[in-house]
Amino acid sequence: MIGLSFAFPPALLLLLLLPALAWVAWPRLRYLPAPRRWTALGLRLAGAALLALALAGPAVRQPDDGQNVVFVVDVSGSVAPETQAQAFDWVRRAESARGPHDRTALVVVDQHATVVRPLSQDGGDARPPAPRPSAGGSNLAEGLRLARAMLPDSGQRRVVLLTDGWETTGHAEDELLPLTAAGVTVSVVPLAANPAAPLLVEALDAPAYVREAEPFEAGVQVYSAAPTDATLRLTVDGAPAGERPISLDSGVTQVPLNTSLRGVGLHRVTAEVVAGGQTAALAQPIVVKDPAHVLVLEDRENESQPLVTALEGAGLRVDVRRPTNSNRPLSSARPIDLNLLRGYDGVVLDNVAASTLSLDQLHALDTYVQGLGRGLTVVGGNTSYALGGYNGSLLEQALPVSADAPFQQERASLALMLVIDRSGSMSLRTDNVSKMQMAREAALLATETLRPDDQLGVLAFDIRNDWIVPLATVSENGGLGAVQQAINTIEADGGTDIYPALARAYEAINASNARFKHIILLSDGQSWGGAYPQLLEQMRNTNVTLSTIGIGQDIDADLMSLLARGGLGRYYFTDRVREIPRIMLRETNVVTRPVVMEGQVQPQLGAASPLLRTLNPSELPSLQGYVVTTPKPSAEIALRSDRGDPLLASWQYGLGRVVAWTADAGTAWSPDWLAWPRFGQFWSQIVRWTLAPPEQGDLRVLLRREGREVLVRAEALRDDGSFLDRAPTEARIRPPSGAGARLPLAQVAPGRYEGRFLADAAGIYQIEVAQELPGGGSRSELAGLVVPADPERAEAGTNEALLTRLAHESGGRLLREPGEAFAADAGRPAAASGERWNPLAPLLAALALLLFPLDVATRRLRWPGR
Repeated sequence: MIGLSFAFPPALLLLLLLPALAWVAWPRLRYLPAPRRWTALGLRLAGAALLALALAGPAVRQPDDGQNVVFVVDVSGSVAPETQAQAFDWVRRAESARGPHDRTALVVVDQHATVVRPLSQDGGDARPPAPRPSAGGSNLAEGLRLARAMLPDSGQRRVVLLTDGWETTGHAEDELLPLTAAGVTVSVVPLAANPAAPLLVEALDAPAYVREAEPFEAGVQVYSAAPTDATLRLTVDGAPAGERPISLDSGVTQVPLNTSLRGVGLHRVTAEVVAGGQTAALAQPIVVKDPAHVLVLEDRENESQPLVTALEGAGLRVDVRRPTNSNRPLSSARPIDLNLLRGYDGVVLDNVAASTLSLDQLHALDTYVQGLGRGLTVVGGNTSYALGGYNGSLLEQALPVSADAPFQQERASLALMLVIDRSGSMSLRTDNVSKMQMAREAALLATETLRPDDQLGVLAFDIRNDWIVPLATVSENGGLGAVQQAINTIEADGGTDIYPALARAYEAINASNARFKHIILLSDGQSWGGAYPQLLEQMRNTNVTLSTIGIGQDIDADLMSLLARGGLGRYYFTDRVREIPRIMLRETNVVTRPVVMEGQVQPQLGAASPLLRTLNPSELPSLQGYVVTTPKPSAEIALRSDRGDPLLASWQYGLGRVVAWTADAGTAWSPDWLAWPRFGQFWSQIVRWTLAPPEQGDLRVLLRREGREVLVRAEALRDDGSFLDRAPTEARIRPPSGAGARLPLAQVAPGRYEGRFLADAAGIYQIEVAQELPGGGSRSELAGLVVPADPERAEAGTNEALLTRLAHESGGRLLREPGEAFAADAGRPAAASGERWNPLAPLLAALALLLFPLDVATRRLRWPGR
């Protein structure tokens, strides 16, 4: 749609003066005949009106279907002269295919960007200039920035970049956001870099930080002018670290490399390739940090010994602790809290019941993983997942599997012991119902969840204890009806003495041959003392679990809680009598649900997972059992059972990673795994995958080379994750010459400190960033940077990764033929049309000037017949 706009609309007010101009001019024209007088007055008024309109700056909007294309040609030293000539010829052929309304411009870039030809529709001389000697360096970012500035504000706008993609100054990716915000697309024409020699080590891709003795994956990128056999040598600080033969193809060959480093600090790792009398090498700085520190939690002493031995054999530092109650520790170990957990890179729970961790400890563990980004590995067993009270807990929330199991599974044999308080206080009534009546109802509900071959015992106690139902199978006790009839005979009377009843119940259930043995203690009062720690230790050692249900306000809550935690069970409390049956039913459902599969289980491969990256799944030993769980929707299942249940699952939980193994790591379900030669490798891979990166999370150092300058950036956080501001920070620089220097880093943004220094010499620079903390203390982080002797000759071939990102993220594409530079699909569909504003002021002013001599001629010239 054609539109009209004015740059200075107030100038239109001058049109109101036209009547005054006519009033002044008319008397001066009275000597002229009437026709000439009216003609002269009209010309004068028309010229004044045109000048007023010209002063208002009118412009007309017209559709613009032309394309605006800026060609940016890389003429740096890495692009051979003949390749540059081919690039300019490509531009010439592209411009010959442009449309009548298309406009083009030409920019060349090496260390700096230069405009060869501004944006124009006719293009002037359409032939690009001949190749020129390079000034050295490649600053693609400046070329893109200059091209964007040359393009108009509307219409189709495109940059066509002809380059090998290798940069020595600036970062082209930094220009993506301004380009996309302006609606400018970048299409690329790949060029090949000119190698300095027939053999070149282009890159040594290795992590900047690794842990001591921890295997890591690296890659060596080697360019060869022709196929050949070669030898790859690896040295660390000049000392040989490995050698192997390799085969090189013509062009670039990727050679994988697996190694590990010892010795904390910065190391110079060099990859050297020897082939056909030629030698090429490249060095890379790698910072080695302390070995990973892992905390293993176990409920039973020495239960985790096989797992601990495997992890320590893989180079991990391992501490073993027992979970502690905030009120009464089960051992002398320091209570687990967030401050303790901060000292570890990861935590392993080996067959740990959720009930042995207090609510504060569960919160600390959740924050440790989700907020601090640390790792958690959960190993199964007979007191884990549903058997360990994970259902609905904070621990289950962090896991990639749910402790709830499908109902169709079969379960192992069970022995259930109900120890019920029948003291006189149990006869107290609330809402016309007594505690004893509800306890009997609860016991009856519990019996209904059992199978005929399940074992059940009911022991009632006051100051004495008596068998109501001796421990035997339901069928041996006369069936469900006889068992329930016996339970209905329990009456309340006497005092309360828990320990003898609990000890007697344990003695009976320990003699049972059932796979799972569980005691439920129900009491409403306080009791005499007893040797509870020793009794609980015996229960844990013999795999007997204990849960407690406390009723009323006068119970010994500390004792009931301690018994449940020490017995690896669950603790319930209620002061509502009618809640007793519901709680008992919930607890019996936990232990009677079919949550364990036992027998020969051969792990099946699930989704491809880094947890198994160096292992052959067909070599995995069989298991003798596992806890049945249900995978969560976003979990990755690496191993499954033949029934489809998850055996090894993982996921990202907040900032951290969590792995769940539903079998155990001991002799009960994994005896074949303990004898497997790769047992240690398997567990070290799993635990290492969960760990946080070796670099500090609260002080990160970024080094970026920009030509001869190096940017040092430090990002600092407090323990709570907030930015650390106004902290004195400096970089201690050690160049290849060894002469140290200090560089103060200035704060440039919240938590960000920056500084720059000149890197003249080639080699490895060691930079240590040190920061003083508020309230005293300090911290530091080490980093390294390599400066090549000739950056322009350090690469061969094409940096396709960079060119692909530039094209994909800006909406452009890869161009092969010159005619594609102006193709409609070479840019974004949204940029298919545009508009332009054509100014009218020059035309109006010219018309006004043309009317001036006509006005003079009308007044002065003698007309024929006059």
